Amino acid sequence: MKRFLFVLSIIFLMAGTSVATDFKQFTGSWVYKNAGMDEIKKITVEGSGKYNAQVKEKCNAGNCDQGWHSCNSYSDGHLSFNYQNDSSKRKVELRLTGANKLEVKVNTRYTDNSGRPAADHTYIFRRLVLQQAPQQTPMPMDSVTPQPMDQVFPTAPAEAPTGKY
Repeated sequence: MKRFLFVLSIIFLMAGTSVATDFKQFTGSWVYKNAGMDEIKKITVEGSGKYNAQVKEKCNAGNCDQGWHSCNSYSDGHLSFNYQNDSSKRKVELRLTGANKLEVKVNTRYTDNSGRPAADHTYIFRRLVLQQAPQQTPMPMDSVTPQPMDQVFPTAPAEAPTGKY
């Protein structure tokens, strides 16, 4: 019986560590393009082992940076963090739902005495992929003197006519 429990505990331990490696997939920037006023527009996750998330909300000034927040990781493969702005406290849960898709659940509790009820919303964010500009192919260079060669008549400068006869 002890051996069975030992083997079972090893299996659970291995399952827990295999989930932990998946958290690296959260790193990067995630955007929600249809964000309304006071909604999260961008989340950036950084870290390795311990993760932090930066939140940017859409506001009257454009993008309001709500700072960096320490994330909690869970065995079911999601991250969560809490933050507070001028009018509310928010609990945010992050779950990967596919290639370059992040499900973001936000529970908002208003603290500005406006009488608004608490709200739950779910959004699908997309990974922000920065595309590199294509590089130009350099012009061929003469091996003797580092000058661009004529594309129409590629002759080395030593063989080129000087104009003197």
